[in-house]
Amino acid sequence: MATGTSIGGSSSAFHVDDPEQASGYRTLSVPAILSLVLGLASPLCFGAPLLFVIPIAGIAISLFALIRIDSSGGSLAGRPAAVVGLVLSIAMVVAPTTRAYVLEHVRTKQAIEFADSWLNDVVSGQTEKAFKLTNDSLKGTPPPDPAHQSEKPADPYDTFRAQPLIKALLALGADAQIQRVGVSGYDPHSFEQVFVQTRYEVKPVGSKPGAAPVTIVLTLQHGRLAREGRSRWMVYAFDDGSKPTSIPAPSPF
Repeated sequence: MATGTSIGGSSSAFHVDDPEQASGYRTLSVPAILSLVLGLASPLCFGAPLLFVIPIAGIAISLFALIRIDSSGGSLAGRPAAVVGLVLSIAMVVAPTTRAYVLEHVRTKQAIEFADSWLNDVVSGQTEKAFKLTNDSLKGTPPPDPAHQSEKPADPYDTFRAQPLIKALLALGADAQIQRVGVSGYDPHSFEQVFVQTRYEVKPVGSKPGAAPVTIVLTLQHGRLAREGRSRWMVYAFDDGSKPTSIPAPSPF
C-alpha cells in the first residue's frame, strides 16, 4: 500500500492571508529618510549662507515625517531616522548663533584683561612698554616734511607721552585706583579682526569723595600682524571718556 509524504519547512514562509504576519509589516517612511539625509548634509551651510536652506528644510521635513509616523497607527517606520535628522538640522541652525556668542564672550574677556594690564603699565610709568602695545608704534617715524626739511620729524614715542590723557594718567601715580566702568562696544569685522571698546575711571589713592576721576575709553583691536605672523591685541585708540566716541573703521596692522 502506497503511503503519501508531506513536504515540511513551509511554516516560516510569509503568507499574505495570515493576519498576524500582515500586521507586523511596516512601510519605511520616505520623508523620514529624506530628513536624515538633509540633517547629515546640514554642515554644508557653514560653507555658504545660502545653503542654510538645507537645515531649515530638514527641520520642516523631519516634523512632517514624525507627524505622519505618529498618525499612521504603526504602519509607518522610520521614527529614529526622523528624530536624528531633526536634531542634526536644529543643531546646524543654532550653531552659528552659539558660536558667535561664545566668541564674543571670549574675545571681550581677553580685551578686558589686556586693557587692565595696559592701564597699569601707564600709571606705573612703563610708558615705553605701553607705547609698543599701541597701533601707533607700528607706523614708525613719519618721513620728513619737504617744506620743513630742517625740522626733525616728531618721534612717535614722544608724541605718545605728550598726549594729555597719558600725562594725566602718569600724574596719578603707580598706586592709582583703576575702575572699569564697562564694555561700551564690540564690533567683529572678521574672525581675525575684532574691536572692543572699554571705559575706565582712574583716581589717585586717597582722593576725596566726589573728586572727578580721569575717564578714558580704550578701543582695542585684535588682528594679525604681518611682521609677526600672529594675532594679538593692540590699543587702537584712547580717548577722553567725557566725550562721545565710536569704534572706528577697521584698518590693517
